[in-house]
Amino acid sequence: MRKIKISATMITFIMLLVGCEKEKDPAGLRGVGIIPIISDVNPGIFDSKDLKNSFVELTVNLESGKAAEKAVIEGSYNSNFERIKLAEVTSFPANVRIISGDVIQKLGIKESDIVNGDVFTFEVVTTANGLTTRSTAILRVVVSCAYEHALTFAF
Repeated sequence: MRKIKISATMITFIMLLVGCEKEKDPAGLRGVGIIPIISDVNPGIFDSKDLKNSFVELTVNLESGKAAEKAVIEGSYNSNFERIKLAEVTSFPANVRIISGDVIQKLGIKESDIVNGDVFTFEVVTTANGLTTRSTAILRVVVSCAYEHALTFAF
């Protein structure tokens, strides 16, 4: 019985050594993409009462020591991730203004179909050394109703 256990253990170790092949990583290259930084988001919402003229401003920058040839800001609507190109940035840091009317037009959405709570998602795709990567830098802008100045008062 002891010889069988030793033999089985030896066969298992041999199978592990021989069975492990050196394959390319199916995920591709790792650690080579440029991760942009999205900051200074203002105002952070699209006003449902003025969808044609509502906007969001943001700053796109890179980590210190990193360089990219360009960055493309892409947008999508709700859970439909049919991304469209909204802006292209070639120098960093860059201030970008995204106007909701332009986004609605480029996505082919009817303004009447947009309701409070809908979400526009903006992503940054960078190109560096001929390699294009989609980053984790994501901005979600909610459609909501801005407050009415006429309905506010001070104590």
